[in-house]
Amino acid sequence: DIHYKSLLDESFAQVTLGQHGYQRGVLAKSLPLRDDVTLLGALEWMGNDGPWTVPEKLQRKNAVFRITQGTRHSGGSISLMAYDAVWNATDQVPQRLINSGTLNGRPFGRFDSVDPTDGGSTSRYSLSGEWHDRDSNGETKVTAYAMQYALQLFSNFTYAMDRPVTGDQFSQQDDRNIFGGKVSKSWSHMLGSLDARSEVGVQLRNDRIHVGLYETQARQVLGATRVDDVRETMLGVYGQSTMGLTPWLRTIVGLRADTAYFSVSSLTNSANSGKTNASLLSPKLSFVAGPWNKTEFFFNTGNGFHSNDARGTTAKADPKTGDSVDPVPGLVALRGWELGMRSEIFSHLQSSLSYWKLKSDSELLYVGDAGTTQASHASQRQGIEFNNRWTPSDHFLLDADLALTHARFVTGDRIPNAVDSVASIAATIKDIGPWSGS
Repeated sequence: DIHYKSLLDESFAQVTLGQHGYQRGVLAKSLPLRDDVTLLGALEWMGNDGPWTVPEKLQRKNAVFRITQGTRHSGGSISLMAYDAVWNATDQVPQRLINSGTLNGRPFGRFDSVDPTDGGSTSRYSLSGEWHDRDSNGETKVTAYAMQYALQLFSNFTYAMDRPVTGDQFSQQDDRNIFGGKVSKSWSHMLGSLDARSEVGVQLRNDRIHVGLYETQARQVLGATRVDDVRETMLGVYGQSTMGLTPWLRTIVGLRADTAYFSVSSLTNSANSGKTNASLLSPKLSFVAGPWNKTEFFFNTGNGFHSNDARGTTAKADPKTGDSVDPVPGLVALRGWELGMRSEIFSHLQSSLSYWKLKSDSELLYVGDAGTTQASHASQRQGIEFNNRWTPSDHFLLDADLALTHARFVTGDRIPNAVDSVASIAATIKDIGPWSGS
């Protein structure tokens, strides 16, 4: 869960300057309007050229405005957020060019660009609201949001391999409007002779998308590989109950139903147009035993899913070659379980250790140069996660986390881009007089 601030300890303004044209300014202020109403606003602008021969010319703008009414127990908020950025991209460069030191007779180094016109622009604007009412018996939550998102990205990874005269630059462009919301209700009750707490909810999201892949030169469109109008609607309904079976054992039982509707109108190849839908049921089950000596053990199992690109669900022809292709399923089932423990047996130290497995009916691979999605083989992942949080005093915090994952297709082959190890450590000192650090 993410909880945004509604009130700042104090207003602030900050300006940062650095090398290579780095500039950043931040301004934030909150203002109580009435006893239970607060207005918060924040603005940020950031610019950077970087060390590149072709300046990055990054300009990023952020804004947040939020009005909050009530308390954490009963009330609501309305938030307006805006993000906008433009930049030049250096992308990767071949090692052989760096070794030779020249390109077309001019000097070439590690900070140069093969295609100096690569780059992009993006924006996201959102309006959201939430209302909640909580008491000793239960809680009701209602959220709703609307978002407008846009992207123009120009890339050139193969230089002049496919199109020697114009170069291989291409553009991914996305323009979408997103609407959604969620309603949930939780309450405490008796289930037979057992104390229980249950929750039911419904979630809805609709995406209206215009998306395209284009052949370009110096950001000028030469032709379209594929252009589509896409409509996606996701509806999810869920329910769960937490029950205390004994003084030392509790369980959580849940069931989720999801339905997805896809509508694709291909503007470049009508054979790839169509409508599809998919539905899945996902049961969930958890057992938690303890605590004994500030230690508890847990076992979680259940089903989930990932969705595929809507364009893949109606595809019949490869947009670049015209070859026949098979459509992919809209929703792909996953099954997983984990076994672990949480402990505070050592003073001021919270630790958790778990071993988990996850099976997927299909991995989705996206081929960006061709604008196609490929449903690949089934896969299996397994791994270990070890998390620690040490707070020996009010002024010091140490986080240390480790995750190791073994990811393979059922054929035994490695899954492209699957990360196999992640480790992080962070130390924070705060409120020692006027000093804080990390």
